[in-house]
Amino acid sequence: MEKEMDVRLSPPWYTYHRKVMALFMRDPQVHIRDLTELSEGKYGYMILVDNKAKAEAMKAILPQEVKIGNIAIQATILGPDENNVELAKREETELYNTAFSGNPIFEKILSRSYGPFGYNYCIFKKEVIQFWNDDLSDYSGNYNGLAADIAGELLKSEHICFCTSAE
Repeated sequence: MEKEMDVRLSPPWYTYHRKVMALFMRDPQVHIRDLTELSEGKYGYMILVDNKAKAEAMKAILPQEVKIGNIAIQATILGPDENNVELAKREETELYNTAFSGNPIFEKILSRSYGPFGYNYCIFKKEVIQFWNDDLSDYSGNYNGLAADIAGELLKSEHICFCTSAE
């Protein structure tokens, strides 16, 4: 007799949280708590950052609330004393450099001009980010992607292009 399988899939707000974790969890100064249900249709998670400047930069580039359908996801970013931090008011390139400094998936920030046009690049190392995600298109149920793609999807950016190192 064949055994029946109980198939359940995680809702997309869990995928969002896992992507945030994938971008920042390898940074030894960043600690991301689990996603919790705050009330009907509202979820939240906390990010504890050991460095105040990094916490302020992360608060500036990571949306504090995201809506997925009728679900709201709130991010609370706290500094070294577990206090709420101010939103950093610096140039966007400096914010990204501070937020990702010390993170092993981050390579560098570069700027380049093409004639009268200037571009800023947040460059991530050439590696696949992989985490379990109930993904039926992957044999093992994993999400597989690049840090640059995840950053482009999750982070606030007006003048930053996210890309993967060619080296």
